[in-house]
Amino acid sequence: MVQALGVVVGVVVLTFLIARLIPGDPAVAYAGPRATAEQLAAVRERFGLDGSLWEQFVTYLSGVARGDLGSRSIPRRRWLKTFSECSQLRSFWSQSP
Repeated sequence: MVQALGVVVGVVVLTFLIARLIPGDPAVAYAGPRATAEQLAAVRERFGLDGSLWEQFVTYLSGVARGDLGSRSIPRRRWLKTFSECSQLRSFWSQSP
């Protein structure tokens, strides 16, 4: 039990760090290279990228604890809802004659 908890904590920390260590600015990747400074600031604020690394980690951790794994860029929907809809489609097609 303790080992499993350690693995989960390790995976959560590792995924957070990998996402933050990827070269480039996530705000530029989301808004595009021609985005203005105001647009980049808005993207950083929306996704919490304007906070300290610790604040970003706490936000990430609270989202993971709630099962909120983020949203897709296009369309702007919650990841879990999209996944559940895909699962429902697979169930539907597997029951079809």
